[in-house]
Amino acid sequence: MKIYTIENETNNITVHGTPKEAEAIANAERFRNQAGLAKLAADWPMARLVEIWNSLPGADRVKKFKDRNTAVERIWKAIQSLSVFASEVPQPATAKPTRTRNMVAEQTKETTIQSPLRLPRKPAKWQFPSPRRCQW
Repeated sequence: MKIYTIENETNNITVHGTPKEAEAIANAERFRNQAGLAKLAADWPMARLVEIWNSLPGADRVKKFKDRNTAVERIWKAIQSLSVFASEVPQPATAKPTRTRNMVAEQTKETTIQSPLRLPRKPAKWQFPSPRRCQW
């Protein structure tokens, strides 16, 4: 399950996959769901919630929230959309197969066959002229 941390000084929010990763960040508060965020936010001033919201990428800047619950809901939804990108960990590149003599021979055959000078073009089949091109 994902664990989120908010650093106390910078208000940076980070998504972690394991509790050990979350505990490694010093001077940060941890939560797992919207209720946990609401419990933490109960002790924060509203200015901190506004600052957290305004620091989220893609969020419209606000000066204040209607109430604390609205702020927590909006922040939670924004964090969920950000965590989708964080969960997409790039996979390590697979190693290319080593070249063998057969592969090299096949590649040279393909390049000779695909050469533009290999064969003359076939003559085009005769077609009736389209009515648009006729000048009757």
